[in-house]
Amino acid sequence: KEYRRQRQMCIRDRLQAGLRAKGFQVVTPPDSSSPIVTFAYANAAQLASRLAPDKIEITLRANHARISPSVYNDMNDIAKFLAAIGTP
Repeated sequence: KEYRRQRQMCIRDRLQAGLRAKGFQVVTPPDSSSPIVTFAYANAAQLASRLAPDKIEITLRANHARISPSVYNDMNDIAKFLAAIGTP
């Protein structure tokens, strides 16, 4: 169980760092105990067309998006997401 938690936190940290490096405003605090990452994005629904070709599904709201990696995701999935998302 502890290994799974550490792995989720590594994925969360990579996701947050990758989004910040691309210029996204990450809303989730860096020290959050949750693997969920939320970032601000005006008209977030438009991200669906960027992510659909790679079959990436995240939660899109009016002005933010939420990524909830599961135990089935790995660093390759995060890299794929970061490549597909582009820049703000």
